[in-house]
Amino acid sequence: MPFPLRSKAVAMVGLLALLTACAEPEPFTGAIAPYADPSIGDAEDLDSILVGGQRIRLTNIDNRQLPIDQARAGLARIERELGGRTAICQISSRASNRWEGRCSTGGQDIGAWMVAAGLAVFE
Repeated sequence: MPFPLRSKAVAMVGLLALLTACAEPEPFTGAIAPYADPSIGDAEDLDSILVGGQRIRLTNIDNRQLPIDQARAGLARIERELGGRTAICQISSRASNRWEGRCSTGGQDIGAWMVAAGLAVFE
C-alpha cells in the first residue's frame, strides 16, 4: 500500500533533520593567540589556543607536564611563531567552556606543530 502524501512529507522532514544534524560543522576561522598570558600560564594551557578570541582545545594532542618556566616559554613561543596567523579549525564538539577540534595554519596541523615543538604529545 503506498504511503499517503502526508506520511511522505513527514518522512522527508525527518530525513532532512537527520542529515542536517549529521552534517559536518562549518570550519571556524580566526587569528591565533596563546590560550593564556605567557607570564601567568602553566602547562595545562598548552593543549589549547585562542582562535578569533575563542578557546579551542586541540583534540589530537595532550599537554605535557612541563615545569612552569618551560610552560611559560612554550606559551611565548606560540605567541611568537603562530600569534596573529589565521587558523582554520574543524570543530568536533563543545565542552563547558571551550570548543574542541583540529586546527591548521598555512596547511600545517597546529597540534602536530606543538608536538614537534615539545609542548604536547599526540593523544
